[in-house]
Amino acid sequence: MISDYASAAGLLGQAGACCGVALVKTLLRSINMLSGGCFLCLMPCLACFCSFVIEYIAQRVYTDLPNGISVILLRELQIRAFLQPVLKQHPPPGNHWRRTVLAPASCCDGNDKRKMTDKTSPQLEQDLAAADRQAWYQLTFPPVLEEAYLHATCEQRLRRYRLFGAIGIVVFMLYGLVDKFYLADAYGHIWLWRWLILPGMGAISIIGSYWVPLRRWYELSVVGVSTACVLALTWFFSLSQMPTAQHYYGGVMLCLVFTMFGLRIPFRLACYSSVISLSYLGWVLLGWHFLDEATRSLIFILVISCVLLGLLGLFQLEKEARRSYLLAQELQRDHLQLQQGFKYLQQISTADGLTGLFNRRYFDQQLQAVWESRLQNKADIALLFVDVDYFKKYNDSQGHQMGDDALIRVAQVISRHAESVNGCAARYGGEEFVLLLACSTVGQASRLAEQIRQDVEALALPHPSSLCSKVVTISIGIAAAHASINQKPDWLVSTADAAVYQAKKQGRNRIVTMHSCQPLPG
Repeated sequence: MISDYASAAGLLGQAGACCGVALVKTLLRSINMLSGGCFLCLMPCLACFCSFVIEYIAQRVYTDLPNGISVILLRELQIRAFLQPVLKQHPPPGNHWRRTVLAPASCCDGNDKRKMTDKTSPQLEQDLAAADRQAWYQLTFPPVLEEAYLHATCEQRLRRYRLFGAIGIVVFMLYGLVDKFYLADAYGHIWLWRWLILPGMGAISIIGSYWVPLRRWYELSVVGVSTACVLALTWFFSLSQMPTAQHYYGGVMLCLVFTMFGLRIPFRLACYSSVISLSYLGWVLLGWHFLDEATRSLIFILVISCVLLGLLGLFQLEKEARRSYLLAQELQRDHLQLQQGFKYLQQISTADGLTGLFNRRYFDQQLQAVWESRLQNKADIALLFVDVDYFKKYNDSQGHQMGDDALIRVAQVISRHAESVNGCAARYGGEEFVLLLACSTVGQASRLAEQIRQDVEALALPHPSSLCSKVVTISIGIAAAHASINQKPDWLVSTADAAVYQAKKQGRNRIVTMHSCQPLPG
C-alpha cells in the first residue's frame, strides 16, 4: 500500500507532463504552420524540455505522502512488536495513553503549521474510525476530519493553484497567436477576452490567494475562472464560420484536462464545471449548421469521453491523496501513543510501586551522575537517609495495610519537600528513604531535614507500640561531602546510614549529621 501511495506522485507527474507536452506541441505546430516551417527543427527540443520541466514541477507539487512515511511505518511495527507483550503484563492505569490527533481548525487561516493537541478529541477519533470504513466511492471525510484535512493541505493546494494557474494563463494567451489565423473572421470580437479579460481574471484570482479572508472561497474562484476559460473557448469558435474553427474542440479538451490534472480542483467542483461546459458545448454544436451532423456528434462524443476519463482519473488521485493523509494521521497517532508507552515503561522501571517515589535503581544512577558532576559545579552535595521509627512494631500492631498507608504518607511528605529543592527522593528499601540534594550545604540540608521530621510528626499517625512517641516519627541521618572529596559515591550512602544509626542509638525521632569538609585519602 505504501509503495502505491509513493508511486502516485510519479504517475501524476507523468500525466502532467503528457498534458503539458500536448499543449506545447499543439501550439508549436500551429505556429510552425503559420510561419512556413521555420520552427520545425525546434519542436522536438522544446517539447522534450517542457516535458522534463512540467514532470519535475508536477512531482514536486503533487507529493501528498509525508516524507519518510515508509520508514516510520517500519519503525512503528518494530516498536509495537516489542511493546505489546510488555504492556499486557504491565497495563497503564486508566487512560494513560492519551491519543494525540490533529486539532481541527478553519481552512487556510494563515498558519500552515499543523496544530497538535495532547487532549483527547473523541469526535475526531470517531471520524478516523469512520473514515476507515467508508465505501470506495466516498471521498469526503466525516466533518471534523474533513476540516482537519482541508486545513492540513491548504497551503499545498494554494501553491499548486498559483504555480499552475500562472502557467495556464501564459499558455492561454499564447494561443491568441493562433486565433488571428484560425478564427480570422471573429478575431475582432475575441482578442480582448483572449489577451486581457480572462488572463486578468486569472491574475486577480492568484493575487487574491494571498488575502487570508478570501482563502475559504478561493477554490470556487479557481473553478469559476477555469470554467470561464472553457466557456470562452467554446464561444470563440462558435462565432467563426471558418473550417478551421472545428479544430478548437481540441483546445476545449486540453483546457478541461488542465483544470483536472494541472490545477487538480476538487472532484465535486470538477463535476459541476464539466456539466456546465458540456451543456454549453452541446448547445453551440446544435446551432453550428455549417458542419454536418456526424462531425458535430463526433466532436461532442470525443469531448464527453475526455471529460469522463479525466473525472475518473481525478477521482482516483483525490482518493489516493485522502488515503495517504488518513494513513499519515493514523501513523502519527500510533507513533505518539508508542512514545507515551515508552515514557510509561520508563516510569514504571524507575518508580517504586507503593510510594510513587523513585526506586533504588534510579537513585543509584542519579547518585553516580551527581557525584561525578560535583567537581564541575564546585558545590557540596548532601544525602538525607530517612528511617521510620519502630516500623516493624507498627506493622505487627496495626497490620500491613496500615503500614503501607503510613509509608505512603511519609513518602508524600518527603516528595513534597524534594520538589521544593529539586532533589531526588527515593525509597531505598522497606521503611528507608533517601533524599539526594545537589548543590546543598550542611546547614541547608539540616534545615530541610528538620522540616521533614516535623511534618511527618504532624501527620499524627497513631503508633501505640513506639517507645519514643505516640505517633509515627522518623530518624534522619545526614551525610554531606565537599566538592573535592576523593571517595566513591557509596561513601555518601554509608556515611548517611551510619548517621541514621547514631540517631536511632540516641533515642530516635532526631537528626544526626556527618560530613567531610576536607579531601580524604582514596
